[in-house]
Amino acid sequence: MSEDHIDAVRDRKGIYYKSSNYRVDCESCNKGFHGNRWEAHHILPGVVFCDLDSFVKECLGVTDYNINKPYSMAGLPNLQSFILYFQKDSTVPFVKANEKTTTMLKWGSIAKKTNEAAIPIAFPGDFPCHNPVNFGHVKYNANVADYLEENVWVVLLKKKAKNVHFKPQDVKEELEDAKDHFWKDLVKRGKGLGGGGCLGVEQNIRNRYGTAKNGWWKPLCMADVPEEPVSSSLFQK
Repeated sequence: MSEDHIDAVRDRKGIYYKSSNYRVDCESCNKGFHGNRWEAHHILPGVVFCDLDSFVKECLGVTDYNINKPYSMAGLPNLQSFILYFQKDSTVPFVKANEKTTTMLKWGSIAKKTNEAAIPIAFPGDFPCHNPVNFGHVKYNANVADYLEENVWVVLLKKKAKNVHFKPQDVKEELEDAKDHFWKDLVKRGKGLGGGGCLGVEQNIRNRYGTAKNGWWKPLCMADVPEEPVSSSLFQK
């Protein structure tokens, strides 16, 4: 196959960069958390569609997939979403001297945002935190990029080398499979094992000084983060 099969103007349908209203579209995605301090997450981040082979980009351009639409988005909490809920619970410990992140040090002082005043404070669920990027999102981006490279980009380039015509619908299905794969992985991570055998976000936050000490943050991470994050920038919003 060659690029001559593609009319880059007439057939262009794919959108692989953040739109100006992606958060509004995400509100109706019916996935994840949309309570206080929620954030809109592109399950297939726009950054993974940069710096691709020109032929792959043309194939994507004629593939009817939009990373900003509800089907490719999910609502995720940030750490303040959890603190807003747990700081009212006297059974959840807080020892300032033991905390190592900027936001955790704000425990007891985090309040609802004005534009979320009407939203009841509720447990965000067992979902990983969306921000900041240095708490799992960068590694998540890399994981998505590697998956797409192996399962989509290489396949397209092999077709080109054999002069085999690709089908945009096949590419769309592969992107949908990737989106489903990574959303299921995020849900699994949020419910999964942290430190000391504690499962899920709640158990790990409640036990972050005790049994969950070495690894309590893991269910809150979008990807594997082997060492405890101690940067002062963590979760700063």
